Amino acid sequence: MCTKICLILSIIHDEWMSTTGVNSQVFYILEGTLFKMTLGPEPPAVTPSLQRLRSKAKHEIGEIDDLIPEQIAAIRTVLSEESLVNVPPKQFDPFLLRCLRARKFDIHRAAKTYKKFCYMNYNLSEITDYLLPSTYNGLIHSKFISILKSVDASGRQIVFIQVHKWHHAKHTLDEALGTLFMYIDQALDSVDTQLNGIVVLVDFKGFGFGHARQVTPAKVQAVVNMVQDSYPARFKEFHFYNHPTLFNMVFALAKPFLKEKIRKRIFFHGHDLASVHRSINPALLPACMGGALPDNAFIDEEALALLLKKDDYFNDMKENFLPILQEPEYPDYIK
Repeated sequence: MCTKICLILSIIHDEWMSTTGVNSQVFYILEGTLFKMTLGPEPPAVTPSLQRLRSKAKHEIGEIDDLIPEQIAAIRTVLSEESLVNVPPKQFDPFLLRCLRARKFDIHRAAKTYKKFCYMNYNLSEITDYLLPSTYNGLIHSKFISILKSVDASGRQIVFIQVHKWHHAKHTLDEALGTLFMYIDQALDSVDTQLNGIVVLVDFKGFGFGHARQVTPAKVQAVVNMVQDSYPARFKEFHFYNHPTLFNMVFALAKPFLKEKIRKRIFFHGHDLASVHRSINPALLPACMGGALPDNAFIDEEALALLLKKDDYFNDMKENFLPILQEPEYPDYIK
């Protein structure tokens, strides 16, 4: 009986989403309550909502568990035959799987994403050469960037950036971007984040000339390329809040490089918290964003602790994810 009711809730939730475009955590609560009634006080390892979202996402991207080893081997074959980039050691098969998921299991598109990631790693050496949690320890502990404790009703992981915690006189833009890259990578350790995607929320409170003067067109283009083409992640939405007029000048640098698909996923909320809450449930947000969680209790501390232990991982990535033909730009044939 409980299973049937949860199935009905899932159908109602999908209809709600398609009609209103607004997520609701109510369905999480109802399903969780029903399963507690059936299974007792201990929740299952994967909640019914998360299992439903996982199955739905796998169907959407064409993931079939039994075919994954064969598909990873196929990417390796493509990379080996083209001899443009280093083929990563077997320990990085999970990274190749990220590429497959981000490109809906299209082997050649996934291989192209990996190649572009290698060229990004090379072209942004001023960032990637120092890409270690121990190097950016100060920015990491400042909580300038954080992964929120709970995913939204679509199973998407929320990465929250508080610009006023980036002290530009102490930490450069390269350091800030390096910290962001590491947090995105940490978020993608979760299979569900790989499947359901990432929502980026930026509070631009405190953004001033000291920040803006570090933003060059070349750096903006590099970040845009990362988001659109070079990073094996499904970036679903970008929400900008408290953005001052000065930020409009910075965004104007990015606009020519943005594809229409990404433009449609960027939302400007001005100083309107209610507008933010129409897109992101305030139950997931800290008090500083008008949310229900205390400002010291909204961060996924486990993810933070894991990130701080990943120096060896990022060192290995830096040494292996490199182009063989070290050209300053992507070769035309992989653009």
